[in-house]
Amino acid sequence: MKPGCGRRTGGLTFAPALELALLAGLLLALAASPNPATADAKANTTQPESRPVEVAAQAGEESSIFREAAEPLGLSPEQLERLESISAESREYGAQIQAELQAAREEMKKLLEADEPEFAAVMAQADEIGLLETRMRKHHLATLLSLRAVLSADQRTGLIGYVKTATARKQTERAAAPTQGKPPDPAAASPP
Repeated sequence: MKPGCGRRTGGLTFAPALELALLAGLLLALAASPNPATADAKANTTQPESRPVEVAAQAGEESSIFREAAEPLGLSPEQLERLESISAESREYGAQIQAELQAAREEMKKLLEADEPEFAAVMAQADEIGLLETRMRKHHLATLLSLRAVLSADQRTGLIGYVKTATARKQTERAAAPTQGKPPDPAAASPP
């Protein structure tokens, strides 16, 4: 198979590496920005891997990339609702995993700060951190596949283009924005 070409396996089309990377970045952004209004909603539920993704999008929720791209992509209201629902659940569950991962890393730090760290405890904590990292990775992939299933091939291609353009625009805006509260570094402005 040529590099960069998609392939079909078991009825799913696996996208080229660029598509996966862009959508994975989108998912990371979604997971990293939890919605505080719904953060406790999942406290006593089962893991997303063991149940379908079926959470209704909250009315008045912050703007999403899907809402911004709905018209250019030709998303139906049903598709938009489904995509936002998947995104909302992803953010909530991703925030939960992230909090568990942070706590596990803090515990590792405490173990390692001991005068004589206990080998078995450190190794067990390393296993716990690895499990949480794997759970987060699987969560991102499950969300990616759920999002892909809602979109047509043309909509997926359009979303990738939209994300690329939005990312480039934000990077340009960040680069052009003045540094707040910091005077310019004269050494950086003049060559050595």
